[in-house]
Amino acid sequence: MTTIVTGAAGFIGSHVVEALLNRGEEVIGIDNLNDYYPVEFKLKNVESLKKFKGFTFQRLELLDFDALRKLFKERSPKRIAHLAARAGVRPSIEDPFLYNDANIKGTLHLLALARDAELENFVLTSSSSVYGNSTAVPFREDDSETDRPISQYAATKKATEVLGYTYHHLYGVPINVVRPFTVYGPRGRPDMAPWLFLDAALSGKTIRRFGDGSTRR
Repeated sequence: MTTIVTGAAGFIGSHVVEALLNRGEEVIGIDNLNDYYPVEFKLKNVESLKKFKGFTFQRLELLDFDALRKLFKERSPKRIAHLAARAGVRPSIEDPFLYNDANIKGTLHLLALARDAELENFVLTSSSSVYGNSTAVPFREDDSETDRPISQYAATKKATEVLGYTYHHLYGVPINVVRPFTVYGPRGRPDMAPWLFLDAALSGKTIRRFGDGSTRR
């Protein structure tokens, strides 16, 4: 059984690939290796996965619909773990068009192909950022605050959720949505607070504080 994992060279994506391969499954990893953070981190992740027999990697842009369609036709995937996205809340405010193309249009291409692929499962990765300014604890999937995103990044992720629902409703595509919260651990992203704080502490630099210091997780 073949699973396509998008964003396979990234932090979370590479761990998903590794978990599937450890179960003995066949995985096709897709990533465009963009430069949001240094590409060498992603290349190392891909290299570490090549030791597995069932892994193949394609440097592929989700906006390239013809290349995606060819891949689906040749490999007939039964499951998709969609983790690819242009990350970053602040940069999305500066360049919303980039985020619209990468996150919304890229997801739409996958959903359009999934429609006729007879998939067993399509896991669509959203983000905790869709909760915006919600203060309700514990977080709820049906929190109406997700309809009021406070950044373009969050808006694109909520849009992918809505598209996923539409393709499930109209065509029966089996969609599961997840909203990760500040994931950290081995192979973590170098632009995130856990990495930045530890790197500063270990090198004797001042830890940069974001906001007024009241933020917590």
